[in-house]
Amino acid sequence: LVVQGLTLPLIVRFTKVAELEDRPPLEEQEASVRLHLRTAAVEYMQKQYKTEVQKNELVARLKQRMETEVSLTTHTLSSLDTDQSGRDALRQYHRVLLDVLRVEREALDHLRHHDSFDDEVLRQQEAQLDLDEAKVKHIER
Repeated sequence: LVVQGLTLPLIVRFTKVAELEDRPPLEEQEASVRLHLRTAAVEYMQKQYKTEVQKNELVARLKQRMETEVSLTTHTLSSLDTDQSGRDALRQYHRVLLDVLRVEREALDHLRHHDSFDDEVLRQQEAQLDLDEAKVKHIER
């Protein structure tokens, strides 16, 4: 026991357990990482694809979508830092988004029954809905 007691501080220092305690909550870390990634992507697109953004509507929309994600993530981070009303607003946003995704999924099922679209296209859209829903549910944890 004496050896364990003497070596424990060294092990703690070696494994940097104390540094882990100083980190923000996981939800805040995830939002910060998302913000960093999307910001880097937007900055890259502004430098590397300036002409394409101006001439190609699809590329412009991609950049716009990423800018929107930066804005939403920034808002999410500020909501995490604010009072209860900010967190309530964020929860309400997630509830509405999940409800809208449910309606989109129902509309997709309706299209599937009418057999007017290729099944692969419908599966791709369903996979995107699954990803969007998983993102929201993961954030809510």
